[in-house]
Amino acid sequence: MSTIFVKRSFDPRLAQLGVPLLFTILGQTTFRFDITPLQVTVAVVSAWIAELLLARAADKPLAPPLSASISGLSVALLLRSSDLWPFALASFLAIASKYIFCLDKRHIFNPSNFGITAVLLLPYAGTRLDPGEWPTAGLIVFLLASLGVLVLTVANRLPLVPPFVVAWGGVLLLRAAVTGAPLLDSVRPLFTGFAILFAFFMLTDPRTTPAHWRPQLVFGLAVGLLAGVFTVFSVAYGIFVALAIVCLVYALAVYFRRVPSPAADRPASPARRALLAQVAAASASVGFVAAWPLVARNNNLGNLADEWVASGGGVNLKHMPDASGQATVPLRENFYFDLNQAICSVENNPHGFVMPTHSAGKVAIAPGEFFMFMVAPAMQRRAVAVAADGSRKLTMEGDLDCTTYAGTTSSSFGSRTQGEPASFHIEAVDGGGKPGPDGRKLGDSFAFTVYFLKETAPVNFAIFGPSATFTGQIVAGRVTIQTLKEAAQAQNEHIA
Repeated sequence: MSTIFVKRSFDPRLAQLGVPLLFTILGQTTFRFDITPLQVTVAVVSAWIAELLLARAADKPLAPPLSASISGLSVALLLRSSDLWPFALASFLAIASKYIFCLDKRHIFNPSNFGITAVLLLPYAGTRLDPGEWPTAGLIVFLLASLGVLVLTVANRLPLVPPFVVAWGGVLLLRAAVTGAPLLDSVRPLFTGFAILFAFFMLTDPRTTPAHWRPQLVFGLAVGLLAGVFTVFSVAYGIFVALAIVCLVYALAVYFRRVPSPAADRPASPARRALLAQVAAASASVGFVAAWPLVARNNNLGNLADEWVASGGGVNLKHMPDASGQATVPLRENFYFDLNQAICSVENNPHGFVMPTHSAGKVAIAPGEFFMFMVAPAMQRRAVAVAADGSRKLTMEGDLDCTTYAGTTSSSFGSRTQGEPASFHIEAVDGGGKPGPDGRKLGDSFAFTVYFLKETAPVNFAIFGPSATFTGQIVAGRVTIQTLKEAAQAQNEHIA
């Protein structure tokens, strides 16, 4: 028998909504999440619209869209893209999944987990998972708040969490022991915002998980073990895929073990409005997904080396603040990349400037006293998207080492030789224009976003905070993204 620890006289979804709403606000005001207010709005409003339309089709009474709000905010907290459509699509699919995939009037998948996973795995570029590498204090508050909400609302789902954490962490530690990888780096995914959100708001969904504590232990253990195996074998977004698989297996097990009701008690046919909502949700989802290749024209995700070649290099020019706070001091950032590696560096600053650091406030950097060097020796994820205007965007993600040194007239911090681990997201755009006299092409750009943890990258975290984007106006060099056929044709034309 399951036990409810707290008698509820209010809708528990109000409390469940409070935590993601709070951290969405903090992400915009304090944590510098890589998502715009417009993207957050699109995610939430899309969930509202989907819930309103599909509930109307199913002839359900109108009610405040609390569940839709939770799904929309979860999408906004976890999904990252430079575009708007992935947020609309993920939120719509999240709500639609409740109407499409259901057994005995219960949906099979956690809505936000389904929507986010579907968009991440679709063959489109520009979508990625937020690394969740928030400040330590933010992670602790988020953990305590999530635990508190779980205890106060659905306390009988708490047994799902410990076995999931133990199983997932155990597999990660086992891999570290076998490969000799650093233990702290191996278990780092456990101590991230996305892992906390997953464990307390997706894994513990009452509608898609067992009600009794013994099967809950098995459920959580299965998700953790499967997530660990997927991580070992580099399956993208393994914990989300693991939850979807276990939810499906559990729903089918419950369905086939149920005791059939007498024929006289069963309706002769499915309710027309429920069937209408199911068909409408499925049709709209298929149409929504199918429409995007027409918008983006040609997109490719996966083993890009089989279809594309991409490379680039040059100098990004940006302007840093002067003593008065005006962005007038030029600073040159060098970059180079291909499909397998990337480098970004600032080798010298001829002029002094004022740097707004994360932990020490504004610091006056002396001339010749700033150095930054990042090298990404391999790419874990790569994607190319072709926009309607013909421009092409290459996105790449992985891990790197970042070496940073900064000095004032009286002191210095960091090192010119000692790197710190970090993760990154690169966006390189080939504007599609012809090279000018100086070799540059209109519309080309290169942006290198790096994410730091305070525990593993204390120097860079103190300087840049949880994340920093290195970019600017390309004043030398260019970006080239071509299909293999185009590259061969260009080579033949050059030889001729």
